[in-house]
Amino acid sequence: MAMRPAFPFFEGADPMKPLITILLSLILALPAFATVDPDPDQIGVYFDDNADLHCLDVPPSTPFWAHVFITRPTSPEVLAVEFSLCEVVEPGLEGMVFLLSTIWAGGGIIITPVVTDWCNDGVSYGFPVSLVPQQENLLLVSFQYMLLAPMTLEFKLGPHPLPSIADGLPAYLGAGNEIIPLGVSSGDPDLPVASVNGCNVIPVESRSWGGIKANFR
Repeated sequence: MAMRPAFPFFEGADPMKPLITILLSLILALPAFATVDPDPDQIGVYFDDNADLHCLDVPPSTPFWAHVFITRPTSPEVLAVEFSLCEVVEPGLEGMVFLLSTIWAGGGIIITPVVTDWCNDGVSYGFPVSLVPQQENLLLVSFQYMLLAPMTLEFKLGPHPLPSIADGLPAYLGAGNEIIPLGVSSGDPDLPVASVNGCNVIPVESRSWGGIKANFR
């Protein structure tokens, strides 16, 4: 597979629209406390600002937020990130998932060309100002979704198709331009990191990340 330069050079960013700026401010103002995943340098999708709710039940036509976090980052700053994000539904229901908005923390630009398929094309994103972790978890990007039918939606996180380091994992650019691999919160990129309307699939006693990841190792 062809390799690309590690996090290609980027500069500048289009001004955020006023509404997006307000929404971003509200999201960044949310508190961040204990993180459920005990391992350092992990990436996951969560439905709360504490990075511990990875399963959610939502009726149709009800907007909800899904947040991508780096949990327990070891670098004092994050300059860029690369990963793939797949939305998995039953065949034929793809058109029933409606994405209302996408908000990156701190603004920023997509380094690679404009991506509409984050699953197959991946996304490489550079922040105009480095993100500095203030708590155990660092918000990267937030999505607001709405399901148009009763259905299950799963999220999977994996490496960029043209990774900066060929280890099969997402990664971020940290202090000193160090490329740091990110473990996937489920323990395996082939397994979902979060689920909407699929909470009963995993036994109750195994719903902590420690228990789930132990089953995948």
